[in-house]
Amino acid sequence: MGFKGSFKHTEILKEKFFFLDSGAYSAMSTGVPVDVYQYIDWIKENRAMIDLYCGLDDIGDYKKTLENQRIMEAAGLHPLITFHYGEPFELLRDFCQEYEFICLGGIAGKRKQQRVPWLDNCFGVIKNYWPKRLHVFGVHDKDILLRYPFYSADASTDSFASSVGDHNVNGKRVTYTSINEVTNRDEMNILKIEASKSITASQKSQLRLASHLLNKIQLEKQITEVWQKRGITWMN
Repeated sequence: MGFKGSFKHTEILKEKFFFLDSGAYSAMSTGVPVDVYQYIDWIKENRAMIDLYCGLDDIGDYKKTLENQRIMEAAGLHPLITFHYGEPFELLRDFCQEYEFICLGGIAGKRKQQRVPWLDNCFGVIKNYWPKRLHVFGVHDKDILLRYPFYSADASTDSFASSVGDHNVNGKRVTYTSINEVTNRDEMNILKIEASKSITASQKSQLRLASHLLNKIQLEKQITEVWQKRGITWMN
């Protein structure tokens, strides 16, 4: 995240729902820290465009996460708190007692054999304070989204996949090397546009991303309907 600029094209952005991630995972991965006071200033400057925003968490140091949370709250903000993989579950109990909306993170890149037991343990705590709105970072697996009643979820998997030429067809990821391999009509139309020499590589990647997002919208509807039938309905 850059703190030097503000949102552009605000007339378009006002029509969208924005969930602001602090960039803690990127900061951990790159070793580039994010200053909490710059983060606060940026949120305040762009507050009209942001619907929800996370606290500046420190993956690996929950005490620093709490310190940043208190600093942001003292500045008049109401950031979402994040509980991470590997942190003590007593901390999650404290979050459940204090907050109505909690994020779960630190599992991007973890194997399913690691994620599922950890999420089971999380819900073993959360069920005692239900209902709670929960956002999970780094998860778009259909089976996991059907296993736990998250309010929302996100992962960078699709944006990365679109950048390397992958497409989602009938729920399966496929990398096409030739348009002759395509059997899905919608995918065929998208790839025909991609084949045009009049658009840039970046635009082709955006088309692939649009294809992925269309699939995700359908998946979201399916999962929401399943949870509604199970008696879980979130009113925005």
